[in-house]
Amino acid sequence: MVSREHHVPQTSSCSWLAVTNGPPRVARAIGHVDEKKMVEASSKRYWWPSLTPDVLDFCRNCITCSSFKKPHTTAMAPIQPMPTGFPGERVDIDIIGPLQLTKSGNRYILVMVDYFTKVAEAEAMQSQDAETVASTFFNRWICQHGVPESVHSDQGPNFES
Repeated sequence: MVSREHHVPQTSSCSWLAVTNGPPRVARAIGHVDEKKMVEASSKRYWWPSLTPDVLDFCRNCITCSSFKKPHTTAMAPIQPMPTGFPGERVDIDIIGPLQLTKSGNRYILVMVDYFTKVAEAEAMQSQDAETVASTFFNRWICQHGVPESVHSDQGPNFES
């Protein structure tokens, strides 16, 4: 291994990290930035044949570096307004849970919102299977507010049956 500042002999029994402590020192000096900048900063001080993959491996396994990384997000279509013209035209439903089990044996909450009026209802449920969701929606929403023209959900598996 060659150091750009000084010569560091490479031995087969010592890893590059143990010999130089290079990437950790560079990470502290430049603030645990992204992988590309770590490779650039490390290569200014050190060189060895596998520098780039070694530094990338260090970055991917560094707890501090990974805590600063932006979470990977999938591309999504832009959010568009969904205009409604009257109460009961559209009701949005979603399930919260699983939550801590209550004394009544409930672990989920069905949330129902009229998109026009913003009237919201919530009801605790023991399970999130399609039969329980349909029964809860009927008893808690339809019996009180009437049948909506459309029901919108996130298309989770509990709404697909």
